[in-house]
Amino acid sequence: MLSTDKAFCREIAALLAAHGVADAVLCPGSRNAPLIVAISREPSIRAVTVIDERSAGFIALGMASELGRPVALVCTSGSAVLNFAPAVAEAYYRQVPLIVISADRPAEWIDQDDSQTIRQIGVLSNIVKYSCNVPVERTEMALSPLGWYANRTVNDALLTAAAQPAGPVHINVQLDVPLGGMVDCQPCNSRAISAVKPQGELSQVQLDAFSGELKGKRVLIVAGFMPPNHQLSNALSRLASLSNFAIMHEAQANVSIG
Repeated sequence: MLSTDKAFCREIAALLAAHGVADAVLCPGSRNAPLIVAISREPSIRAVTVIDERSAGFIALGMASELGRPVALVCTSGSAVLNFAPAVAEAYYRQVPLIVISADRPAEWIDQDDSQTIRQIGVLSNIVKYSCNVPVERTEMALSPLGWYANRTVNDALLTAAAQPAGPVHINVQLDVPLGGMVDCQPCNSRAISAVKPQGELSQVQLDAFSGELKGKRVLIVAGFMPPNHQLSNALSRLASLSNFAIMHEAQANVSIG
């Protein structure tokens, strides 16, 4: 398959797919061309192109909110990533998983009056759960300690976005020229790191033990703003059946207690 010759851009696309990211919103640009090529040619990812970055941010936010899973959002270098900030801030406070991927100049070109260049590393750090930087790819980077580190940090970002409470993350990717190189390559066999998820159900044994500890006490549980969660609704319903428990919830809590 013909794709970008930037191996780590192909690896990022493969990791997105391995972590179940099936949708991406791509903003055209030159510095992010390798990322666009890699992601758009990943068979399991549906890519949508949106020219305006601010609009793209809110489109991705709406998609992630409706689908209930992470959506990738890709832009070129410079102030483009700042145009994502309003949507990313909303995603942060609404706990919506967005994977922001920004292309960047090599570190040596920062503050050298090079066009479309700002200090991008950590530029969204106040409104994301996790922020990382992938340095410029070197020969055989995938086999080097630097390649191992980049793979791990991208895995960390993707796991963090989906972990509850969900939220946006920022992956900054430094890319050097030439940007338009293409190679005939095989699908990436990237190392995808998985997380062990805790048991999400309240067993009868746990419920009895919990009830025993609180025997004689009156308990009030207030459910605040959150996305729909059937397991939580079921657990709260079982607690509500106990005589000493009272459950209250806001309309925005998306909780249904039977």
